[in-house]
Amino acid sequence: MKLLTLNTHSYGEDDQDQKLAFIAQSIAEWDIDVVGLQEVNQKIIGHRVDVKNIVNFVPMDGQVNVKEDNFAMRLVALLAELGKTYYWSWAMTHIAHDTMQEGVAILSKYPIDSVTSYNVSKSHNWYDYKTRRILTAKITKPNGESFMAVSGHFSWWHGKNNEEFHYEWQETEKYLTRTKLPIYFMGDFNNPAGTDGYDYMVSTAIPITDSYTIAEETVGGPTVLKEIGGWTGLKEQIRIDYIFVPKDVKVKTSEVVFDGDRQQAVSDHSGVRVETID
Repeated sequence: MKLLTLNTHSYGEDDQDQKLAFIAQSIAEWDIDVVGLQEVNQKIIGHRVDVKNIVNFVPMDGQVNVKEDNFAMRLVALLAELGKTYYWSWAMTHIAHDTMQEGVAILSKYPIDSVTSYNVSKSHNWYDYKTRRILTAKITKPNGESFMAVSGHFSWWHGKNNEEFHYEWQETEKYLTRTKLPIYFMGDFNNPAGTDGYDYMVSTAIPITDSYTIAEETVGGPTVLKEIGGWTGLKEQIRIDYIFVPKDVKVKTSEVVFDGDRQQAVSDHSGVRVETID
């Protein structure tokens, strides 16, 4: 299976339309099966789209209105123009920059059976940027095998018993350990490899493994290459965007993409593309 994760930094980029088109072209060219996206934005004042009229959209209970400029919806539309059908869902997490409804999204080549959104942060306030949610999608392959795809965007590590990442990951564990489905977890985890937060995360009760560490071939490593929002004063390149796969899954390749070297940069994060061995 081919997977991609990307913090899109949507509507925070220059030449946004061109970059959106390049993301679509890349997904189509790589023939990605499942995509996890973060910082998937839409303007608060945008026009609402009737959910019944949104192509291949899978809503959840309590679905926040989708606006006409929703970044994931525009991406799916561009993919359709390229002859690629993707099913998708989007969950709002919080208000960003006073003008945007920020969220996480999942795109899938295979039909999505059901979706849920779960608040993992202490805060449930839309106007608090520390409010975090994960989006889960139950997906069934053509061979009848089902799995759970998860997209998440987490806070930073400030030690154990802190209300940011430590709390969020505990809540994530409680929620995801309920399922018996294999889990593919994609996201911006805001905890660099080799740090206490990362070590805490990979010792998780969720039966998943960082795909980068078990891949037969790795291309690139860091996914944040310079100082960005949330990483003021960053002096080194860091790997904080991950694709976790079920513990029994083998990984052929893990590649950093959209890094400004192998491909055009499209965000303040690079993406990660993984291919598993079926």
